[in-house]
Amino acid sequence: MVEGINSIDSIVAGIRWFNEHPDVIENGIEVLVITRGGGSLESLQAFNSEAVAQAIFASKIPVVSAVGHERDVTIADLVADVRASTPTDAGRVISENWREAQKKVEYYSHSFLRSMDSLINKQQEKMTYQWKEITDIFFSKIESLFEKRFYFLKSILSHFSKIIVRDKKWLENSEKQLKAHDPQQKLKQGYSLIKDDMGKIIRSMDSIKIKQKLTVRVADGSFGATVTKKD
Repeated sequence: MVEGINSIDSIVAGIRWFNEHPDVIENGIEVLVITRGGGSLESLQAFNSEAVAQAIFASKIPVVSAVGHERDVTIADLVADVRASTPTDAGRVISENWREAQKKVEYYSHSFLRSMDSLINKQQEKMTYQWKEITDIFFSKIESLFEKRFYFLKSILSHFSKIIVRDKKWLENSEKQLKAHDPQQKLKQGYSLIKDDMGKIIRSMDSIKIKQKLTVRVADGSFGATVTKKD
């Protein structure tokens, strides 16, 4: 519950439960997102309570707070490890590392190639110097050794380059999957989220009544609606 008389106890209990059961999800819980849509100051009161602030502060799991709209700032936002301006922004925040990871792969890829080129150039210079110092008797042997070293380093470079390209493609595919599951993208495609006056998402005709007031959220905002007919 995120609103009403029992919301404070509900939120505090949720934060404590995940901290007491960190292995409930395979590989552990990486982050907690505390979020709800916008509303009046009274409807957001639970997130301005001392109990919720203390629970967030005591959480061993990093907490992202995304309460209300961008203009809404609650005590929970100030205590959390990271504040997101909206629930949608919270999704962007926790997936940001995927985009950063791709940039790092590209950086390390270029850095690795430069290092290998530098290493090859140094080896070439060293072998060229040795080449001039040796006698004609060892000419053929030194030439053979030079070529073997050069092609060996070249094969290593080719191998690691393939690994980097493969990992880069994997990250790109992972980023596409994250974007495909972005709630904001679904809204842009024409879908909408419908909530009752308690902020609960409507999933079935059985949960609505005639003359019931609802809130409909679309890609660029939300509006109120009243049920006049059920088919």
